[in-house]
Amino acid sequence: MATEVDFGSVAEYLQHPLVLIGFGLFLLFGFFRAILNSGLLKQATRATSGELLGQIIRFGFVLALLLMVLGFALQFFQIDRNTEHAERRAVLAEEAKAEAMDMARSAMEVALSLASGSDISPETLAQIEEAVDALAAQDRPGVDEALAQLAEGDTSQAKDIFRDVVDTREGDIREAAAALRHLGALAFLDDTQEALGAYRRATELEPENPAGWNQLGHLYVRVGELSEAEEAYGRVLELAGSTGAQVWRAVAYGNLGIVYEIRGELDQAEAMYKKSAAIDEELGSREGMAIAYANLGNVYRVRGKLDQAREHWKRALSLFEELGLPARERVRQWLSDLEE
Repeated sequence: MATEVDFGSVAEYLQHPLVLIGFGLFLLFGFFRAILNSGLLKQATRATSGELLGQIIRFGFVLALLLMVLGFALQFFQIDRNTEHAERRAVLAEEAKAEAMDMARSAMEVALSLASGSDISPETLAQIEEAVDALAAQDRPGVDEALAQLAEGDTSQAKDIFRDVVDTREGDIREAAAALRHLGALAFLDDTQEALGAYRRATELEPENPAGWNQLGHLYVRVGELSEAEEAYGRVLELAGSTGAQVWRAVAYGNLGIVYEIRGELDQAEAMYKKSAAIDEELGSREGMAIAYANLGNVYRVRGKLDQAREHWKRALSLFEELGLPARERVRQWLSDLEE
């Protein structure tokens, strides 16, 4: 069976000047040899002249072959070095991007804490980290600069990139919805109305995504639209029930508890927090348990049940300290205020 030669795969190795010169000499001396072999020069030259010419032609062939081999070898090693350097540059670029992503995540965490005046919920932090990861994965100009700006707390260029993604992915509903959630996660830090708009559009495009509804609920709480927040969290609960996603059930119950607590509906708030805590205990989610205990402690404090408040805050503090979460400072202060 004949073997086909892929000349395209070796063409780059034949581009060295010495290869081209050698090939030119090979053709030139081949031409002279053809003339000599044709007999046209036999009557015009003596035997000694013909022998000399033959030796020159043979030497020319050898020289041409040597030049081609040398040029091929030099080109091979040059390409190999270039490949090695390119691979090294790619590794360094990936390391730099990873470092930029870590810095951006840290900056986002600090900025969100300052912007919201509270600790970051696990699901909100997950949305921000997802947005940073998605930004780094974009094959678009300005990504590195956007990551560097995020590390300094500036979300503008990153949001511009996601806006462009939304515009170019209009035909792909899931891609557009994901880009809107990423845009909303970053806008959550510095522009509540922009974040609201982004998450509203995301839930319209992909209504079965619980993360979009959950963040939309957070934003409604922030602007004081509690009925809309309750509806959004209710959608999270419905989606969790239809898919069996227990994590989202715990999240939805906990967030509904916050809505009821703000309204002063403490019986409903307590019921929601207890449901959230029970699911988190079943799942082994220590952070979720800590948040639920802290919230239950708040309900008991408002009701004047200080012993129960103290008990739940201590349980929350123990978990927050074990996990090394910033909320431990706030809970510790609550306990201190309770003892005074």
